[in-house]
Amino acid sequence: MKTPSDELFQLIRSLNSREKLYFKIQSGKAIKGHIYVDLFDIINGLKSDIYDEERVKRHLNDRSEIKNIKHSKSRLSEAIINSLERYYSDDRGDVEIQRLLHQAEILEKKRRNNSARKTLLKAEKLALDYEKYEHLLIILSKKVRHFRINSEVEQLRKFIRSDVAKEQVYIERLQNQIQYRNMLNEINLITTQYNSVVGNRKLESKIKKIRQHPLLSSPARALTYNSLRNYYYILFDCTLLTGQYDEKAYGEAMQWVRHVESKGHLDPNYDDNYLVALSHLLLNQKNRGREHEMEETFERAKAFYLSLPLKRKSNFLMSFFISITSNYISSLTTIGKAWKAARLWEEVSGSITFRVISSSSQIILAGNLVFTYFLLARYHEALKWTNFILNNPSDGIKQDIQIEMKTIALIIHYELENHEVLKYIARSTRAYLKKAGRLGAFENMQIDFFEKEAHLAKGRKEKLALFVNLRSALIRIAKAQPVKYKFDFIKWLDSKIQNRPFAQQLTADN
Repeated sequence: MKTPSDELFQLIRSLNSREKLYFKIQSGKAIKGHIYVDLFDIINGLKSDIYDEERVKRHLNDRSEIKNIKHSKSRLSEAIINSLERYYSDDRGDVEIQRLLHQAEILEKKRRNNSARKTLLKAEKLALDYEKYEHLLIILSKKVRHFRINSEVEQLRKFIRSDVAKEQVYIERLQNQIQYRNMLNEINLITTQYNSVVGNRKLESKIKKIRQHPLLSSPARALTYNSLRNYYYILFDCTLLTGQYDEKAYGEAMQWVRHVESKGHLDPNYDDNYLVALSHLLLNQKNRGREHEMEETFERAKAFYLSLPLKRKSNFLMSFFISITSNYISSLTTIGKAWKAARLWEEVSGSITFRVISSSSQIILAGNLVFTYFLLARYHEALKWTNFILNNPSDGIKQDIQIEMKTIALIIHYELENHEVLKYIARSTRAYLKKAGRLGAFENMQIDFFEKEAHLAKGRKEKLALFVNLRSALIRIAKAQPVKYKFDFIKWLDSKIQNRPFAQQLTADN
């Protein structure tokens, strides 16, 4: 038996709450709209991650209006897509242009020539505003056809005098947009497969070749707003892949933000592009240690995002705001301001939905929060985010992060005096590392401490002796077997030996 399609189920699951509400309101206004609202509600109410058509059919048994489930699903899919098109129509100039072109065609068929010409002029103005050169070429073609069919000689002469030259300009600008778009697609193909090209000579050479392309020699080579936007996107990706956050890259990031701010009225995707530009600027500032400027950039991004109406807070936009927040939290924690990072997260977390970002981005943000709360000795919150990472492994995350989180989990349970749990977790961690081929002498000694020794020492002197001996042994091992983890276990031992908070120990050592 053929498996029922789950495309409608997946489409409904992809909708956010505002899109669902808009669909139900609009469908309720349509004739027999309630039929599809019923089917929508049934599918939306399925709790499983797998579509169950038999369950849907059982719910529909008493609804004689829906006789053919396959046909009804198709009609509902169409209604949802139409609803989404209307919902986002205010943000897309080409939707309105298409509508005007269709109106002009109808008016021409009805021989309302004057109205048809005026409608084409409206479409032309809108296409110019949004730099839709592919539409402008179609509009010119429709105009000349209209003049020829209706024998409008004077209008035809005017077209030959001026619009033929316009056509060449439109073609040139459209070609310019296509060249930048293709270059962006080429580099996006790399970014989807690699987080960095450092050390990969073949890819480093490819990025260098892209970076030296004549179209990237100056922003003046971009002839349209859309081309210029892609120009900065390409530079952004080149910087991300190579990690070369130099003064030139910083200047380009500043230019990008100013460009979006000054020309945003031309961009139907202004919200998205503005946050992307601010995200790139903040990354540059983070890598160049510009703490004050970084704070200003984050505050601009936060004020902009939080001020937007709900309708404009798309999942894409939210994911970039979360990315900016995550980077800023990481920076604050690194410079010893974990208290500020925690306060920031508690301030913005209520206005975002964690699940909209990719699984790898979720892990990165959770990791930043682990370190933030750990430095503040807020171990229960740190454990919450540690468990999130350990229980949600991502293919896009290096194994090192999983190992690091397991080590931090051991320390947290030690700090919380969960000694019975600690023994179990220590054994589990040893088994994991052994299976992964990562159980070296350093890791083995760490685990031995938490499994067999940590709970034995009761007084301060006994604990101090254990920490000193462990530190000496690990230092000897580390000289022969370099350990490269973000979390510095030796410094944690130093903090216990010197009896001061780990955050203070890091500050003192730096």
